[in-house]
Amino acid sequence: MLPSKLRCTLWQVLPLLLMMAMDLRGSEVEVVPPEVKLPEQVTVLSAIESYGFIRQNPGVNIVDVREPWEVKERGYVEGASQLSFLHQTFKDHFKMAVLRENQPILIYCALGERARRAAVIVVELGYKDVQIMEGGLRSWMKAGLPVKK
Repeated sequence: MLPSKLRCTLWQVLPLLLMMAMDLRGSEVEVVPPEVKLPEQVTVLSAIESYGFIRQNPGVNIVDVREPWEVKERGYVEGASQLSFLHQTFKDHFKMAVLRENQPILIYCALGERARRAAVIVVELGYKDVQIMEGGLRSWMKAGLPVKK
């Protein structure tokens, strides 16, 4: 049994673990997660292709699946709706989100993995025209594309 001063919950330790995984100067540690098999309804776009896609489809539903603190810290793609993928009710929130009907969906996150996983869920919900941004907001920013703060 640990002394009471040393006891903690996962939620108390998780922010510390996340900070340890990130370089405090802003660069991120490369983590290679297991590959997610994307359904055929999902198209993977580079950051530049995503920018062109947004410009060619003014009604596109842009969905940022990062956490609110990430959006606040790093900014977001103009016009994006934020729906936390890590929230336990992501599927329900996505179904209730005010999306423009019959318009394509472009999903992005910080590096691309959550967007891939979210796209699988979105297709399971019945959406057919789904795009994800490869490399996430990091690739968007590396390409010098505009970010709202």
